[in-house]
Amino acid sequence: MRISSCLDGLAVPGLLNFLGRSAPFSTKLYLWIFCIFNVISLAVQAVGGGTASSESDTVGGNTAPGTNTMVAGIVFQLLSITILFSVVSISYGARPDSDISARLPQAH
Repeated sequence: MRISSCLDGLAVPGLLNFLGRSAPFSTKLYLWIFCIFNVISLAVQAVGGGTASSESDTVGGNTAPGTNTMVAGIVFQLLSITILFSVVSISYGARPDSDISARLPQAH
């Protein structure tokens, strides 16, 4: 699942090109942006998981801080991908279609 969300950075420009518009940024930039946000969220989730796991081994250990940190990593990943897709969608909708003049009938 995590790899697929990193590959979303490749799917966006391909989808835009398929729809007839060029991507506002290079494919590599999309990939880097999505992967960086995913690596950050995975690191936060890993820290939370390690904290919760170490506390679960102790008698009366409090796993809540580690669990909350893991959930924060998941929420960060969800929000970052949602916001990034929203920005791409808005930039797609706001950009003029450069090929529209070629498809319009020409007056003689």
